[in-house]
Amino acid sequence: MNWDQLELNPRIIVAVKRAKLKSISEVLCVSGSDLQRLTGLSHSDVQHLLTAVSTTCRRHPPTPVILLLHNQESNLKLSLGCRILDQLLRGGLPVVGVTELSGESGAGKTQLALQLCLSVQYPTQYGGLNSGAVYVCTEDLFPIRRLQQLIQEQTNLRTDVPTDIIHSLRFSDSIYIEHAADLESLQVCLSRRIPLLLARGLVRLLIVDSVAALFRSEFQASDWLERNKQMLAFSSALHHLSREFTTPVLCINQVSDVFSGSDDTLGPRSSTVAPALGLAWANQLMVRLMFLRLQRTVARGDQTSAVRRLEVMFAPHLAREGQDAGIWREGVQAYDIETMPGSIPLSLLLLLFLLGPVSSETVNPMVQDLISRNADFATQLYRAVASRTDDNVLLSPFTISVGLLALLSASNGATRDQLVQGLTMTGLDPQALPGKSRM
Repeated sequence: MNWDQLELNPRIIVAVKRAKLKSISEVLCVSGSDLQRLTGLSHSDVQHLLTAVSTTCRRHPPTPVILLLHNQESNLKLSLGCRILDQLLRGGLPVVGVTELSGESGAGKTQLALQLCLSVQYPTQYGGLNSGAVYVCTEDLFPIRRLQQLIQEQTNLRTDVPTDIIHSLRFSDSIYIEHAADLESLQVCLSRRIPLLLARGLVRLLIVDSVAALFRSEFQASDWLERNKQMLAFSSALHHLSREFTTPVLCINQVSDVFSGSDDTLGPRSSTVAPALGLAWANQLMVRLMFLRLQRTVARGDQTSAVRRLEVMFAPHLAREGQDAGIWREGVQAYDIETMPGSIPLSLLLLLFLLGPVSSETVNPMVQDLISRNADFATQLYRAVASRTDDNVLLSPFTISVGLLALLSASNGATRDQLVQGLTMTGLDPQALPGKSRM
């Protein structure tokens, strides 16, 4: 190593040569205190030396995420092929950075990945990148039949794209499939074949399905250090390809069970699973998404689908929220519960229950007060339910309040006080009500 090439004070260079340190690895493998002892330099001089040596090992300076987001080229987004899901992600997947999509088996991760393989081929004005995709399979065979079905249904899925443009695209010719059975073959794929496809402009989307399969199968629990080293090398290669060729990278990940009492914050708040590979892998991601399969179904025409939910776990430019979706013949499409046929919004159901026939007779002021209090109870009940679920819930505040009033008549002490407060009956004189309205 020619130490004179480094931007260092000549005094530091002389001390390094005197200590007979001949290479960068020798400097980086010695602790700061040992370097002070060997070279006789001060603590600040040793820090300058380590900074200069580390810089030579780095091909590109680190780029803050905020600069990536403000970069004009990076403002391009890859559409998911669904307007509502694109709104959730503010336009789609960012073209620079690594995005993870995790979820349980059967949640629909591969379905969404296949849809992205088609979406990337559209012109940029329709959310694509005018290029193909490379799909790396690490555990299962590539689902070619499902891909062919999605291609045939593109006119039904992408109603925003003119039919002549859809028919002009040769979708299957622009999807390159690789199979990697071990980490060595995956590394060869990432370092040789994929860079060649990217450099020629044949592809502009890289999908790895799945990232956890190889790391889980090749390493035991005691090999965590070596596994982390391999994982960091793998993520470094992904980031280099994404930055060098302005290419979105999607890694599909498996999930692990989260036991009760665990303080895991990497998974969604409504789930008992968390993405695999732990914190070491999570720190390599820019965007983490999770696809959940919920215990209910939704119908559309002659099709039915189990409800899925795409949730944003973390991203520098996205809020932590989610969107329900279904998997149909034409692909993954989200839906708005208020626009689905046969669905009635929770707010409308409550309004229908609260609005009843109005009598032309004069209403007793105390009865009117009771009606107002019951309406307040209904509003509080709605807020409590809405804060805990996004599902379509059918309930009757009047029936619930009548049931609680029956319980109130048979209670006393602290229980009675809590019921009175919950029913917003505090300060109401039951003796002033007409006989049929008394508690």
